[in-house]
Amino acid sequence: MKSLKIILIVLILNSFFISFLQAQTEQEEKKKEEEYAHDHQEIIVTAKKEPITEIANIKEIEREEIQKRGALNPVEALDFIPGAFYTVGSRGETNLQLRGFSQRQVVIMIDGIPINLPYSGEIDLSHFPLEGLAKIKVIKGTSSTVYGSNTMGGIINLVTETPTKKTNAHLSLDLGRNLNQKFAFSLAKRWEKIEFWISGEYKNSNGFHLSHKFEPEVNEDGAKRQNSDFMNRGVNGRFRFSWEKGSLFLDFNYLDNKRGVPPHVSEERPRYWRFPTWRKNNLKLSLKHNPFEGLELRGSVYYDLYYNILDSYDDATYSTQEQRYSFHSIFDDYSLGASFLGELRKRRNHFRLGLNLKKDVHRSQADEFEPWEKYEAANYSLGIEDEIDLKENLSLVLGTSLDWLKPVYANGEELREPIFHFNPLIGLSYRVNSFQVYFSMARKSRFPTLKELYSEYIGRNIPNPELKEEKSMNYELGFRFLSSGVSLDVSIFHFDLKDLIVQKRTGALFQMQNVDQAVYSGAEFSLNFRVKEGYDLSFNYSYLQAKNTSSDRTSSKLDYKPTHKLGLFFSFRLPLSLEGMVKGAYTGKRFFEDSAGIYQTLSPRMLWDFKLSRNLGRIEIYFLLKNILDVNYEFEDGFPGPGREILIGIAWKN
Repeated sequence: MKSLKIILIVLILNSFFISFLQAQTEQEEKKKEEEYAHDHQEIIVTAKKEPITEIANIKEIEREEIQKRGALNPVEALDFIPGAFYTVGSRGETNLQLRGFSQRQVVIMIDGIPINLPYSGEIDLSHFPLEGLAKIKVIKGTSSTVYGSNTMGGIINLVTETPTKKTNAHLSLDLGRNLNQKFAFSLAKRWEKIEFWISGEYKNSNGFHLSHKFEPEVNEDGAKRQNSDFMNRGVNGRFRFSWEKGSLFLDFNYLDNKRGVPPHVSEERPRYWRFPTWRKNNLKLSLKHNPFEGLELRGSVYYDLYYNILDSYDDATYSTQEQRYSFHSIFDDYSLGASFLGELRKRRNHFRLGLNLKKDVHRSQADEFEPWEKYEAANYSLGIEDEIDLKENLSLVLGTSLDWLKPVYANGEELREPIFHFNPLIGLSYRVNSFQVYFSMARKSRFPTLKELYSEYIGRNIPNPELKEEKSMNYELGFRFLSSGVSLDVSIFHFDLKDLIVQKRTGALFQMQNVDQAVYSGAEFSLNFRVKEGYDLSFNYSYLQAKNTSSDRTSSKLDYKPTHKLGLFFSFRLPLSLEGMVKGAYTGKRFFEDSAGIYQTLSPRMLWDFKLSRNLGRIEIYFLLKNILDVNYEFEDGFPGPGREILIGIAWKN
């Protein structure tokens, strides 16, 4: 591997003296390829224009933008958009927020398949590969009623690639400190009626280095972060067969990971955890059919598997499991689901009907020789939506959904009654030339997860199978302006949350209860400006006022919800076909409640990244520097982030 690094470094240095080679493509063929991609990309997930786009804050992060900004995984790509924020806590997993909503309150999808874990409702997107992604689509606040239940805080959809040429191929290799390495590939082939695509990514790291400014603690001596190593492997693919009025799709995603869980740097009894196995696999069969002009029918069935092994060790040697707190835990979960979407377009109406069915199954063993437990729940959602053109520039969107959670099996215990919830929405949109203003109002909800209903949290919790759903009233007013070289988005929002599920002390133990209320109010501003060809400037700002309004509150503060967040991005061109970017990200102070119940503060942080690349025809060579100033910061109390990171890479595409 050392020789491979030397070869790559020499190649990068010499590349700046290689003559510029630019592959030419005929303009007519390029136009055909772009039209094909427009017609077929995201064909399963959305139509070319869905009603919710008129009344919601939607951001699409394209593959080119993700690469340009130096993101290493989907979470880093999402972190730059206004309203998005993530932390890394005691399980070593990224916890993503949208406008203050936690990840359990946001539905995460791959090509329209919900992939939130069956047991906890969460998912760590940092495990997922970027290779093979065409874009990441984010719907904040008011989301469509036809996507299913639990969309209280919005939807994040990872959209995979569609080949834009008869043959698409891509290879890349990245190297960094501590044997950090990534290899990725993708290959796609398109014939007249058949399309095939496959991509893969392998990442391996011995762990990340902390800032040189980090002061050693009892559980962390500095330099390389303890137990932060990982290995990720992923393969995605699609087979598609088309005919005159429809298409048949078969998609698969395979993830196989293992990793350490860095301990709290100063706790007296930290966790010594490792995941020797973490797998997430799914398979989907989809059908799209257009019986006649204006009517489109789509249906999918899918199977989503999640399997992990979690080992708790005695100490920092991670070699023995003899203490009472040591265990070998197994999760063997799956979801089985189906969805149907029908769309009818008339001259002044765009009507949509969606049906979503999903069964979640959780099977677990707390430790070796312990009995297995099993819990099941079925989730149903029927949604309708209609966009009505009242006038040439004025449209009204109406919709509603009926969501239903039905417990199926509770480890042999008596089942609770099903939960029903009705979620209407209404919105208005007015357009004049390049300017749009919209307003939306929606009631949203989230059903309790299997973990919240039944988990004993290693003997510290009393299960509460009678939990109700969380509820939210979402209001948003937005403005958009799009002109040549300039785009501007401004939104003001207010969310009133009730019956939030939180852990409360009950004697010597705890229990999950519907007791909390909260209000999230704020504003977002996003400006993208092309200074001139090759020089682009982006600026965004998020303001969030998140308050605990519960009657029994001891404080109005809420954990890890920054009031201010700012992003700055500038891309530029230099001689010798060089391209560069500078990115800055500011996160304001965050509050958290310590073990004594007293609220403490994490300091603000400002991180800067830099990337320089050179295109040599079909080859790109790049240099990425993250956290340039080597800032010492914490994601959460006791969990510091990486210091300065250096990455070099080379990529080829046909």
